[in-house]
Amino acid sequence: MAQEALETLLRLTPYHGGALYLFQGGRVRPAVMAGRYPSGFSRLYVEHPIRFGEGLLGHPRLWEGPIYVEDYATFPGALRPYVEAGLRSALLVPLKPEGRRYGVLALGSFGEKVPHRREDEAVLRVVAKRLEEALERLFHLRVLKSTREAALRALSRVLEYRDLETQGHTERVAELSLRLGQALGFSDLEGLRLGAYFHDLGKLALPDEILRKPTALSTGEWKVVKTHPEVGLEILRNLPFLPQTALNVVLYHHERFDGSGYPFGLKGEAIPLEARIFAVVDVYDALISERPYKRAWSKEEALEELRAQAGKGLDPEVVAKFVEII
Repeated sequence: MAQEALETLLRLTPYHGGALYLFQGGRVRPAVMAGRYPSGFSRLYVEHPIRFGEGLLGHPRLWEGPIYVEDYATFPGALRPYVEAGLRSALLVPLKPEGRRYGVLALGSFGEKVPHRREDEAVLRVVAKRLEEALERLFHLRVLKSTREAALRALSRVLEYRDLETQGHTERVAELSLRLGQALGFSDLEGLRLGAYFHDLGKLALPDEILRKPTALSTGEWKVVKTHPEVGLEILRNLPFLPQTALNVVLYHHERFDGSGYPFGLKGEAIPLEARIFAVVDVYDALISERPYKRAWSKEEALEELRAQAGKGLDPEVVAKFVEII
């Protein structure tokens, strides 16, 4: 957006170059540059870094509004390397999304002066305002994302505290699903990750007398357990931030490649790829985790079992790729 904004400004004004400057680590640096600059000009910011309070970018009035300098060489705080590079006129406006001192949008000319024009200042203000609004949306999205991540971690803790999962299971399968999805070239990795976090959410709605039963489940009880993918989907289907990929993982991750799974008995490629990817990861993590009824298997034992399940419960191509990357 900043690149496009600067290119638009340079089409509408007589300035030669423009930049978005950010304030980081006590220094001012250009994050985006556009237009025509003298050879080697961009290297000056590395060879002669600008610190807070120095030069035009450190002008005490900068945060009050636009600043115009007709001839940089006569500016009291001019930095010699930039004068020698030919910087002449400059027009700057601060970016202060949500009142934060974020950066500066600047236009400059080289070798020749550009007179001050109200229309140049007006268009710079308008573009800066649009960038500020975009940055505010970005800040809000970051807050929402961090809140969502915290909620996902809390959900995994809830499943663990109810003894529905072994410690760390949800985060492990989410991470492994991403690795396997990347290796397979799967496009919706975020949907796959979210599906991994929510895959057993439906178990929270099942009765404790079934979930915590120390002996074998009856046929009727096992039928209840088999409803948890559909229960999970029912809970999640109206959450607007969840893509179809995530919902598919929740609903289909207990389907088996040979058609013997549940809830619908889907077979082979009729099972969405995201669910086939997750199923391999889920089985692997279950095998290497200690449970009340079994010891933790070694990595080699677990991989051998995955190979044995290839073409039966698990997609053989997905298994092959998992064995390759693990």
